Amino acid sequence: MQHRAEVVRDEEGEPLRMVGTVQDVSERKRAEEEIRELNETLEKRIEERTERLRGTLAELAQSVERYRAVIEQSAEGIYLLDVRTMRIVESNPALQEMLGYTAEELQEMEVYDLIALPREEVVSAIQDTLRERRRLVGERVPSQGRLAGGRGGGYKDGGPLHRA
Repeated sequence: MQHRAEVVRDEEGEPLRMVGTVQDVSERKRAEEEIRELNETLEKRIEERTERLRGTLAELAQSVERYRAVIEQSAEGIYLLDVRTMRIVESNPALQEMLGYTAEELQEMEVYDLIALPREEVVSAIQDTLRERRRLVGERVPSQGRLAGGRGGGYKDGGPLHRA
């Protein structure tokens, strides 16, 4: 219960009467307590969730490091392709050494610069790869020089790279 009272005085300051209220605040107190408990529960859930997210982020960082180590140390030539632009986004040292290009040079190239096939066939092969979730396997054939326009030569020395 909450009590409030006020003294009403006359002109000389003498008390005339007292006006007061009594209010049942038990419902408000119960609601305040419920809100406090809900806040505590929510804060605890947020803390737990944050800890789980930190753990997941740490696991993800380790996974990325393992993945990068496998790619970087692989003897196979590997590249990451942006299929919208057909540009080489990343390549591993094995591919760079195999083809004779630096990572920076490869990032300036489109996949068409590496594969001595008509663009339509390259696009079709990439679409097949995406649809079927399989990978392309390439092999070097005897050097026949670059295709018209200096594109599609594959190796820096001009030898083409063909799809098997």
